[in-house]
Amino acid sequence: MTQAPRSELSPEQLMPLFSDVAIPYTGHRDIGTVRWFGADSERHYLANKHPLLGPDDIEYAFNRHGYRCIEFDERERFDEDHLHLLIVGESHAFGLGLPEERSYGYLVARELQACTGREVQHWNLSQGGIGADYIARVLPSALAVLRPNFVILNFPNRHRREYIFADGNYMTCGDGDQVAGSVYTADRHDAVQSAHFEHAHDDSNRFNQWKSFIVCQRHLRAHNAMWVAQASFSMPPRFNQYIAMEKLVPGRIMDGRQALYKDKPGLLLARDGKHAGIGPHADLANDISGLITREYALEIRRLAEKQAQRAG
Repeated sequence: MTQAPRSELSPEQLMPLFSDVAIPYTGHRDIGTVRWFGADSERHYLANKHPLLGPDDIEYAFNRHGYRCIEFDERERFDEDHLHLLIVGESHAFGLGLPEERSYGYLVARELQACTGREVQHWNLSQGGIGADYIARVLPSALAVLRPNFVILNFPNRHRREYIFADGNYMTCGDGDQVAGSVYTADRHDAVQSAHFEHAHDDSNRFNQWKSFIVCQRHLRAHNAMWVAQASFSMPPRFNQYIAMEKLVPGRIMDGRQALYKDKPGLLLARDGKHAGIGPHADLANDISGLITREYALEIRRLAEKQAQRAG
């Protein structure tokens, strides 16, 4: 199958764009399962074959809302012994160019499963090209519907900003062209791009990223979830007092990886040749798993003990 184009959302699909009872649709709804997606294209692969990942090694399985995970109504079939991990972020968190089981969110879920002795379901609500405000918009819905025990947030480039139209359709702008959203129409694209480059500036983008993180932090505390975030802020030091710095995995997934994998190109990069590959994902999964198990050692021990009692 080939990738289906994005289009404008219908009125019915626009309804839960902001909701505490339903998770919003994306512009990639109703695609099903595809072999190629976004920058991970067949055209690129034929011109630049990956050393490890072939054309049949990756499937992108989307639910009907457009996310790379199972259907959301499946949440209700899990019993109380199951745990749930939610990840919301950009294309690296999405796992672009990798099999799902090689993405760092999936690997963290497996590590938490080993630590607790309980099945951990991985819910991936990440989208390529999104901005920090996407995470702040989607997270409250995901917390309400999926009720996760663990949450990982992956904050992207601060220059990406989400724009929502009066009818509920949306798009994201970054340093260059439109990078994500539910609309491709030229008139909307040009108007938003013009406004974006005319009014957005670095100070505003920095504050937007920081503000979005604070919003997410408040929702996570209210939900009482065990959470960590991959994020780096460029704010004056006085702003750090509002951030749970102990829950941050600093930097970006590719920071320092080029030297580490300079002789292993098949591990450094994903099949698309741009995004992080198998090696960096495994490394980041170890970093995140270590932070979660240290930060929430008591909670995880209690989960494991409770499971052992049930098994006994």
